[in-house]
Amino acid sequence: MIIENHNDMKNLVNQILMAMLLLPILSFQDEGIKFNPEKKIFIFEANKKIKISEPDNGYLPVTVESGKNWVFKYQFRAKESEMIADDEYTEYLLLEIPPQSGKSFRVTGDLSKYNIVFSKSCFCRDSGTRQVKAGFMKGRKTNKGWEIELRLMVPNRDGKESPTEKIIKGLFVKGEVNGNE
Repeated sequence: MIIENHNDMKNLVNQILMAMLLLPILSFQDEGIKFNPEKKIFIFEANKKIKISEPDNGYLPVTVESGKNWVFKYQFRAKESEMIADDEYTEYLLLEIPPQSGKSFRVTGDLSKYNIVFSKSCFCRDSGTRQVKAGFMKGRKTNKGWEIELRLMVPNRDGKESPTEKIIKGLFVKGEVNGNE
């Protein structure tokens, strides 16, 4: 190869640099990108209660303690790539209801007495925990647990925008709501 002028030399150097930059990216294509799978958990535990403390500088402290009611927990972890930073997304919901002697329940409107909290963790402006006070919930007892459907109006964390509707459906089985999943 004969280099005749300064521009040809510059182009050759640029091509070599581009090849050096692309080589690591192309080598990953052969290996395949690894993903952590999506995961959903639906559990409930008897003799518990949800304690919601006063907000502290935008943070809403929530704990599950011994009590007389049932606490239901929904947890979701989205599929994520091991190669991408800040693509993680998780959410959870806690709900407290009195023990049910019947085979079903249905509640619409004001849900504030059920101590419902929703939290999402993500690289986004609206992450964090908030209390849910409005919506609809129904449940039906089965041999395996409780089939529950929730249509909740989740307030934005800053409280300035309209609430977002969140729909959660699942079969909640007995488990430990404070356990690590």
